[in-house]
Amino acid sequence: MTYAAALVDLDGTVWRGRELIPGADHALATLRERGVPVVFVTNNTGVRPADFATRLDSLGVDPDIGPVVTAGWATAQYLADH
Repeated sequence: MTYAAALVDLDGTVWRGRELIPGADHALATLRERGVPVVFVTNNTGVRPADFATRLDSLGVDPDIGPVVTAGWATAQYLADH
């Protein structure tokens, strides 16, 4: 099966609390190796995308795997476009 991209929620999928969910780093690395674009998504509007990237890095996940899209950013983009 071929995927155009993987949208990956952060809280509860990549980490829970302050801990990396076991296997999340391996799954993300596998997606990258297979050329599947990854976009991290979150409904947390109180944290900047750059801060999420820092947290990914602190958990041993390469933050360059894909961008972080927050609900706030998506809302702002929608409003700007309409």
